[in-house]
Amino acid sequence: MKKKEEKVLVVINPKAGVGNKLKFHKILKKELHSYFKIVEIVMTRKKGDGFEYANKGKEDFDLIVACGGDGTINEIGSALINSGTTLGIIPLGSGNGLARGLKIPIGSVKKAAQVLFKGVDINIDAGRIANHYFFNVAGIGLDAQIARDFNYHDVRGIAPYIFYAVKNFLTNPPIECTIINDKKEILKDILILAFANFKEYGGKAIIAPSAKPDDGLLDICILKKPNFFVALYHLPNLFLGRINKLPYYYSFQANSLHIKGKTPLLFHYDGEKGEELTEVNISVLPRALKVRVITPL
Repeated sequence: MKKKEEKVLVVINPKAGVGNKLKFHKILKKELHSYFKIVEIVMTRKKGDGFEYANKGKEDFDLIVACGGDGTINEIGSALINSGTTLGIIPLGSGNGLARGLKIPIGSVKKAAQVLFKGVDINIDAGRIANHYFFNVAGIGLDAQIARDFNYHDVRGIAPYIFYAVKNFLTNPPIECTIINDKKEILKDILILAFANFKEYGGKAIIAPSAKPDDGLLDICILKKPNFFVALYHLPNLFLGRINKLPYYYSFQANSLHIKGKTPLLFHYDGEKGEELTEVNISVLPRALKVRVITPL
């Protein structure tokens, strides 16, 4: 098998997901060196390292690989916007929403590494919320509250998501805000206001069944807060791709919009906690990120 000439930088987040990252490092190094002539592997130590490695490496490397969850991918992808350098993904996170949307194998280093060798490069849209890029989903409301708690406590896996979702549903009041797009709309009793580039958050929770990552538009998903037992009854629809059938959900598409909150609004971007702002701008950069996938979407 002939090795590729591409120069590859691999950025591993040792805190992502669960599992032995030292063992993973050895397997990945062996796999990638069988596919590429030049491979350099680095480990992050703190938030922001992924962005710095990618920002410095994009001039010298052809492919920069994010090994971690959606947060790690977000950092590295944010550095590669409109750079021409390709983002590769080895999913190691708890939810792996972006990897699932791109059909990158989950749970197998070898299969994910084969995508890097055999795959094709495509361009996807990048969303922007306030001063942050996002590639999968950003949001205000319950999903942002879950992201806040998940990032604060150093515990990984799906179980904490469920715990924080129930806790915040029961303890936090719904949000009230105004959306300004081509018209002005006041929203009350909102549980989630999501801005989706891909269909799912991660863990197969599908918030935007019709979202497409290369159409230059975001799906704006609005979920009103129902009674807890009503929400529990309809919860399976979130994982079956039928949330759009519920009476307290609706969506529309936009390439930009402005949000004004009655009180400061906490937001997240790809599961990372953002700031609390009374006014938030959301926009799209069409086809701004090059990503390696096994097959075109």
